[in-house]
Amino acid sequence: MTQTVAIRARWMLVPDGARQRVETDRWVLVEDGRIAAVTAGRPGADRAIDVPEALVLPGFVNLHNHGISALLFRGIVEDRPTASWAADTVYGLIMPLQGLAMEVLDAEELRAATALGLLGLVKGGATTTMDMFRIAQSVSFDVADELGLRFYGMPYLFSTEDLGIGEDGRPRYAARGAGESDLARASALFDAHDGRAGGRIRAGFGPHGTDSCDPDLLAGIRDAASARGAKVTVHVSQSATEGETLHARYGRTPTEQLAHVGLLGPDLVAAHCVYASDGDLDLIGEAGATVVNCPASFARGAVSAVWQRTAARGVRTGIGLDGYAMDTIGELRTAALVSKLASGLSEDAAARDLVAAATVDGAAALGRDDIGRIAPGCRADLAVVNLGGAHLAPVSDPLKTMVWHAGTADVEAVIVDGRVVVEGSRHLLVDEDAIVASGAAAVRKVWAEGLARGYIREGEIV
Repeated sequence: MTQTVAIRARWMLVPDGARQRVETDRWVLVEDGRIAAVTAGRPGADRAIDVPEALVLPGFVNLHNHGISALLFRGIVEDRPTASWAADTVYGLIMPLQGLAMEVLDAEELRAATALGLLGLVKGGATTTMDMFRIAQSVSFDVADELGLRFYGMPYLFSTEDLGIGEDGRPRYAARGAGESDLARASALFDAHDGRAGGRIRAGFGPHGTDSCDPDLLAGIRDAASARGAKVTVHVSQSATEGETLHARYGRTPTEQLAHVGLLGPDLVAAHCVYASDGDLDLIGEAGATVVNCPASFARGAVSAVWQRTAARGVRTGIGLDGYAMDTIGELRTAALVSKLASGLSEDAAARDLVAAATVDGAAALGRDDIGRIAPGCRADLAVVNLGGAHLAPVSDPLKTMVWHAGTADVEAVIVDGRVVVEGSRHLLVDEDAIVASGAAAVRKVWAEGLARGYIREGEIV
C-alpha cells in the first residue's frame, strides 16, 4: 500500500472554472498518486508536510528545456556583444558545445551532467518538463525517472547537424542527410521509453527548427507523431536570420512552413516565436498550438520575449526555462518585467496570469487536465513554497509575493505523482552533493575542449 501524505496550506491555489483562485487554511490529501481530497481540517495520513506559511500550488509545467545546455554555457553567454549575439551564441557556441558534449563525455559523465541540469529544475518546483536533447543523450529518460520528474523527452532531429557560423557571420548549414536516420532513431526512442514509470515518462519528437530541418523531414515527423499520438516541439522564429533563411529558401515564414508541412496543430508546442509576425501568431492560435515564452534566455541577449504579446492575442502561452536558469519563479518574474517594460503598462502580465501559464495552461498544452490543478482525482503534482521568510513577510497576496519576491530557495517541498521528491529544500531520491561534483567535472571537461577548438574565447572561463 502506498503512503498517504497530508500537506497543510496557509494558501492554496485551486480551480475556479477555467481559471484559479486562492483559498486559505486548507489541507490536501494525497493517496495512490492522486489528490484524494481538499479539506478544511487535517486529514488522517501516514505523513504530513506542515509549513506554517506555505503556499501550495500545482507543480510548475516547464514547456521548453535543454537539461544539459544550462551547464555548458553557464556564465559564458552573458555580456557578449549584441550585434552578433543571436547567431553567434546559438550557432557559434551553444549548438557546437552540445555536439561536443556528446563527443567527449563518456556514458557516466553524460549521465552526471544531465542529472545536474535537471536537479535544479525539480528543486525549483517544476514537476513536469518538456526537454529537447541530442539523440545520443537518451540517458535523459533514465535520469528524469531517477529524479522523480514527470518528463516529456523530445529528441532533436536535424536535416543538417553541422551547424556553425560562416565567414559572413551568419549560420552555416552543412548538409549531411541526417533526417531519415534521425527520424528512425527518434521513433525507436519513443517506442522504447514512452509510458515508462506508470506514464510519468513520456516521449515525443523535437525537430530543431524550420531552418535546420527540411520539408521532407518535417512531414515525416508529422506522420510519425500522428501514428503514435505523440507531441511535437520545435524552435520557431527564435532569430531574425531564421526568418530570412526560410523566406530565401521557400518564400514562407517559419510558421507558414510548419503549416505547409502539416505540423501546425494542437499537438505542437512552438518555442519562442519572438520574431513571429502578428499574422504568424494568429495562425498558431487558430491551429490550437501553444507558444512557449522563455524571457530570461532572450533578455541576456538584449532581446525582449514578451509573454503579453502572444497571450493578448488569445494564443495559449506557456512558460519555459530554455535550459538557462533553472528557476521557474524567477522566470515568471522576468516574464512580468519584460512584458511591462515592453508595453509600458504595469497591469500587463499579472502574477495570477503568469502562474496560470506555468500550471494549468502548461498542462493544457500537453493535452492534460489531470495535472496543473489541485482537485480531487488529479495527479498529485504539487509545489510547496514557504512564504515565511524575512524577505517575504508580511504576505498580502501570496501569488504576487511569490512571483515578485521569492525564488528557488523558498521551495520547501515538491511532490510528483504522489511521491515526495523534495522536502526541506533537499532532494530525497538522490545524493545532491555527488551530482554537483560529478556533473560539474563533466562540464569542465567539455569547456576545456571548447577552449581548445575556439568555441569558448580566452578569458571567458576563469
